[in-house]
Amino acid sequence: MRKLCSKWVPHLLTVDQKQEGADDSEKCLAMFKRNKLEFLRRYVTMDETWIHHFTPESKRSSFEWTATGEPRPKRPKAQQSAGKVMASVFWDM
Repeated sequence: MRKLCSKWVPHLLTVDQKQEGADDSEKCLAMFKRNKLEFLRRYVTMDETWIHHFTPESKRSSFEWTATGEPRPKRPKAQQSAGKVMASVFWDM
C-alpha cells in the first residue's frame, strides 16, 4: 500500500500522454480482473468544479415600484465574478 498524489492532466494531450493514459487504464483493468472486491474497496475517484462567490440577480427580482413618469431605476452591470473557489469531490466505492 502506498500514498500517491493526484496527477495534473492537460486538456491537449500528446500521443505519448494518450498512450500513458491508456496504459494506466489497462493496469487498472488488470487489477480489477484479479480481485474485483479488493479493487473496488480501495478505488477512489474525484471530480472538480469552479464555484463562484455570487449569485446573479434575476431580471424579475430586480423589479421596483416607481411612479408614472419617473425614470427607470439604475442598477450596476453584473460583474463576471467576485471570486471563485475550486470544489473537489471524492468518492470511494
